[in-house]
Amino acid sequence: MPLLWLVDDTPLWHHVTAATLELTPGWRFAGLHTVNAAWLAFRDSVESQPSGLPRVILMDFYLGTARGDHLTEQLRDLEPEGVHTTIVGHSSMSHGSELIIQSGGDCAVTKAYNDAGINPHLLKWLKDFPEVSAD
Repeated sequence: MPLLWLVDDTPLWHHVTAATLELTPGWRFAGLHTVNAAWLAFRDSVESQPSGLPRVILMDFYLGTARGDHLTEQLRDLEPEGVHTTIVGHSSMSHGSELIIQSGGDCAVTKAYNDAGINPHLLKWLKDFPEVSAD
């Protein structure tokens, strides 16, 4: 099953993402709260087991004193040849998501949640994501 990472320093978005993924069979989830944790986990996967890299990374823009667009550039530099992780701008500010795309991200998904604690935009995007099976 493909792995989805959320890189976000706000616990609420980890809960929303996990709840949304529960409605989309075929995904595994890992939440990372800091730029350093994400960079180290990505580097360690590249060095030890590139097949363990996330298929998708939801990237927030403001990550404490760091920024998601800078981390996006760093992860692209680490990415092995022939491997492509889909990096999604996932900021509460559309401008932040746009900067993530300009720095090597692939697209943006609106960061929101409904009364059920689900992100309907992420839910639709995940259901439309190619080649994900529940096996």
